[in-house]
Amino acid sequence: FCHMPVPCRIPRVHVLSFHSGLALDDTPSSSLSGSIQMALSLHVPSPQEWLAEALSASASSPAASSLYLTLLSLAQREQKRAGSTAFGAPVQTPQGTTLGCASLNLVLPNSNSCQRFQQQLEKTLATIVPCLQSLSVTSQTLGTTLSLPAKKQGRILPHALQLPKGATLILNVCEMTEGKLSPEEVVALQMLQTLAQSHKLDYRFEGNMRLSFEADWRIIVLSTPQTHNLVPCTLQAKWDGADGTPFSTPTTNNPVAIHKFRSHLQACRALGNTKLSEAVLDRAPQDFCRLREAERQQKNTTTTTIQEEDFHRWLTWTRLFARHRQSATAEIQDWEHAVTLDRSLATS
Repeated sequence: FCHMPVPCRIPRVHVLSFHSGLALDDTPSSSLSGSIQMALSLHVPSPQEWLAEALSASASSPAASSLYLTLLSLAQREQKRAGSTAFGAPVQTPQGTTLGCASLNLVLPNSNSCQRFQQQLEKTLATIVPCLQSLSVTSQTLGTTLSLPAKKQGRILPHALQLPKGATLILNVCEMTEGKLSPEEVVALQMLQTLAQSHKLDYRFEGNMRLSFEADWRIIVLSTPQTHNLVPCTLQAKWDGADGTPFSTPTTNNPVAIHKFRSHLQACRALGNTKLSEAVLDRAPQDFCRLREAERQQKNTTTTTIQEEDFHRWLTWTRLFARHRQSATAEIQDWEHAVTLDRSLATS
């Protein structure tokens, strides 16, 4: 495991990728062996428990579960087929989103709690993910750091969003205030919205031509009730316990727990595409129609808030639950967990 420098700080580098054999642990073997021996008589938290505890949350919290699953997000890729030239390209849904990718908007009580949580999240994720980029979104940064990436005179200009596949991106929008944005700032904000919703990043080329490129990243947006609509994500969750509660990280420096988390992430990413079982393909449309009808009856109306995009989101979480089990096939249990989690977040 090594901390990759942010690519925008490396001269003349545009895209980086990781080899499948990349080691995700930098703990000396002697120290790790001793720690493993010690762990034989102690409880080593699961990756989900470790993440929740490091962020002062309950492991059973829907928001903590969503954050953990977001770290497993991975684009489904086109397989090799006769006559196809799209081998390896991300699979697109009918809505234009990237299949398998999820972004998460965590809503915190206020700006102060957002800032504190961002610092703790950076500290926590830096120990387990290969490449982390954390950015604050303001009207000033929209016009500078986060302006649209561009190519001039044959070269891609350095940019804060030049990140490799598998990177984790934190966007803190809590400092955005009411006011008029310049045309360039509006374009930058729209770029972030497209990035969070579709996992695509727009580039501006000479002649004012704009093209979108894949952004297979784990995207986490931090917001407040006043700013939660600025950068819509796949899922939105309220993060409780971050305001006025001191962060306690008793397991953050546990080398065994860190090694376990890194190994788990590596194994989950090595799975590649996750397919839906026949049982899920049969059950999912039935549950979707049943939930729509149940909502109409409950509200005594002919309309429903459960739409097609909800169905696609449930299937995304289903794949992530399967990936959590390190299975390449999503089963009924994964579908049920996905719908339960999504509905609990919708009512919280």
